[in-house]
Amino acid sequence: MGNNWQSVNFQCTQISVSSADNQLWAVKSDGTVFRRTGVNCLNPVGTTWEQVDGSLVQISVGLAGVWGIGKDNNTYYRTNTSQYEGYDEVGTGWIHVPGSMRDVTSGNRVVWATDDSYDLWARQGLCYDAPTGTHWEKVNGKLMAVSIDTLTNALWGCNDIGKIYKRNY
Repeated sequence: MGNNWQSVNFQCTQISVSSADNQLWAVKSDGTVFRRTGVNCLNPVGTTWEQVDGSLVQISVGLAGVWGIGKDNNTYYRTNTSQYEGYDEVGTGWIHVPGSMRDVTSGNRVVWATDDSYDLWARQGLCYDAPTGTHWEKVNGKLMAVSIDTLTNALWGCNDIGKIYKRNY
């Protein structure tokens, strides 16, 4: 394990990394969205930042595609970024996905989210015919932030008082 941080000369308020498909996306404080190009096993920090259309406060990248939350708590999906759609790294546009969420995480064939009441939701029906799925299903639990570990098939989250929880899915 390395012990030195390497700067990539960029300022943002939130990032998401998917080691499964060498993706790195970021959101700046003004809501602009960027993705890192040239990321691969030989160049893990990539080469340049590319601005992507749209405005978000939170973003997540995984094999289920790039998902984000707007400042209005609307949920968005970046078309053509999932394992179901032929997978174009940058995608072709944002589409609104019904559901008012505060945090979203994209993994391998799964998307989880939390809302302003810290309720936990799992996106159902993700498939080739419906890469955004069909609906949100409420799941037992109260979390304010979630993140998927696709290597171990686990959902990690923290609640409003900072306690961390893990759930296999």
